[in-house]
Amino acid sequence: MIQKTALQTLTDQLTRFARHHLSDPAAYAAKVAPTSGHAGFSYTFVLVSGGGSIQYYVRLPPANVKLQGTADMLRQVCALTALDGTPAPHARVIWSGDDTKWFGAPYFIAEWVTGTTFDAEDRIDALNNDDLAFVARQAVEGLVAIRNAPWQRTCSYLAPPIELRERIAHWDRFYDRAADRDVLLALAPTVRKALLDRLPARCHVGLCHGDYQFGNLMYGPDRSLRAIIDWELCSLGPTLRDLGWLVAFHNRRAWGPAIRPMARRLSGSDLLRHWPSELDATDLPWFEAFAMYEYAVISAFNLMLHRRGKRPDVTWEWRSRSAPSNLETALELLVR
Repeated sequence: MIQKTALQTLTDQLTRFARHHLSDPAAYAAKVAPTSGHAGFSYTFVLVSGGGSIQYYVRLPPANVKLQGTADMLRQVCALTALDGTPAPHARVIWSGDDTKWFGAPYFIAEWVTGTTFDAEDRIDALNNDDLAFVARQAVEGLVAIRNAPWQRTCSYLAPPIELRERIAHWDRFYDRAADRDVLLALAPTVRKALLDRLPARCHVGLCHGDYQFGNLMYGPDRSLRAIIDWELCSLGPTLRDLGWLVAFHNRRAWGPAIRPMARRLSGSDLLRHWPSELDATDLPWFEAFAMYEYAVISAFNLMLHRRGKRPDVTWEWRSRSAPSNLETALELLVR
């Protein structure tokens, strides 16, 4: 639980920051509250200045970690800035920097976007068929907008693009530490070899979100996509990786007993119906298989963290049950 003293400290820091950057000695931050951040700390707050108030959120890295990878706030700034002026809905970054005098760490402050994510059963069940089709189309159009973003302008900080062999090798250390490896990941070495044996020869390279799924898409009351959120896994690389990840989550056969709520109503085919025919997706089965391989390893690794008390989350006892069917389906996609 966040202690009141910690929130008060952040409130004071935000107030000092606002007074300096707005040149307003009477400005102040109010209603500071934690949000559901992943690789870092995320807070919403209201900035009061000049008789008006605007809501923002501030993102900070975890304490006492290396400021790299998911803990590198400026990576997310690169990605979000690349989307400015594009059709991709996102929260605009207002301030960012690596000057630690404000918050003791690099930071970024962005506009606050209100909305709903369709990753919970009750919200998904409330969608009629027309709403569902519209939500699906918006999701794919958002992904196309990311694919076409002019990343060369702002994303040199993310360079160079990560090669596919490197992405596959990245998961080896997580596999080595995974729980119930002989049961959950029995097929993982076979799938890994098949992925390497069938690497796509040529890929469209661009900005990748890294976790593009309905839990990271904020929709408004009219079902329009308002913001693509949680960019901590962003990178440069083959853009079909995001499409493969999204479609993989809606391949019903791949999830066994741990099927996601949205996959009960949307299939991968339903989503691909909205993918523009002029954009090549020949290698999509490979990227879908890779997504399933990644998630299988992730789930078994997170199960280890849960059982050892390093990151308690009992839901991984259930989620990890999908790993064998993830890998079986991945292998079918690769060898068909």
